[in-house]
Amino acid sequence: MKKLIKEYVHCINALIPINSKESKEFIISLNKKIIRSYENCEIHNYTEMITKFGSPNEVAISYINGIEPEQIIKQLDKKKHLSFLMYTGIFAIILIGITGILKVNQEYEGAADSLLNIRIETTITENPIPQEGE
Repeated sequence: MKKLIKEYVHCINALIPINSKESKEFIISLNKKIIRSYENCEIHNYTEMITKFGSPNEVAISYINGIEPEQIIKQLDKKKHLSFLMYTGIFAIILIGITGILKVNQEYEGAADSLLNIRIETTITENPIPQEGE
């Protein structure tokens, strides 16, 4: 039953669109109430938990209805800005990685070209062309 309580509370937490101190306190308080009800033998299964407390959707909606709209908008804006910063950071890391790979590739090609030139010069000096009087 404790696993069902955990899943129930997790589902409610996932449905609440803001992550604030108040919402965390609400979830903790709700979890304690449900566990107390279970320990006091007021609920014995998931159906009784739904009957007593409501479905996860109903609980989340009732919590959200109690929040000021300005607070919800403020929290959602924070999420939007954090998402933008996260995606910008990921893009920058990828760009830096690609630049580094290209630079290493250019250095490798330059080293390979110079190594090839050394081999050609060595071959030419080791096998001189015979001259006409020899």
